[in-house]
Amino acid sequence: MVSLIKAYNAFTVRLLVDHMAKNGPVSSIKKIPTGIFSNPWKEKWPFIKLLEGSIRTLDNIEHDTLRKDYPDFRIHAAVNCASISCPALRGEAYKGENLDKILDEQMKLWMHDPSKNTYDKEDKTLNLSMIFKWYSSDFENQGGIKSIVTKFGPSVAGEILSGDYDIDYLDYDWGLNKQ
Repeated sequence: MVSLIKAYNAFTVRLLVDHMAKNGPVSSIKKIPTGIFSNPWKEKWPFIKLLEGSIRTLDNIEHDTLRKDYPDFRIHAAVNCASISCPALRGEAYKGENLDKILDEQMKLWMHDPSKNTYDKEDKTLNLSMIFKWYSSDFENQGGIKSIVTKFGPSVAGEILSGDYDIDYLDYDWGLNKQ
């Protein structure tokens, strides 16, 4: 799992760097030209060579391998699609010997980032990343959104969850994360 998380993030950065070196700045990863019926995640990039040299896509890494073979919701806090609404890219390498600790830290950082998830105590509303909606089955299969928010979110989130609450999903900003 560690090598796949590293590969996904590194290949995403490489895709952007290669594109910008040839074509100049880009406002979003979604603006990188691909085949007519493709997108950057489905495109077979020649620099992505994994599993005995076969060419793979970013989608293959994330959906066909990581999410399928390692069904851990915390993956969503670790892989980064280079967009503003993505969880932050970690400033250090993922390592196998402390992966659980690192993934827990990534979840907490993501859940506590008010640009990604907010908690309105007065309205008893969780305003969560659209990632929770898009991949709801990943979160439901491992305790559900309520338990994940209680475990990794700020204490106010737990207070909201103790009573009636609503979940709203924040619009996803596909703008290029320049941090």
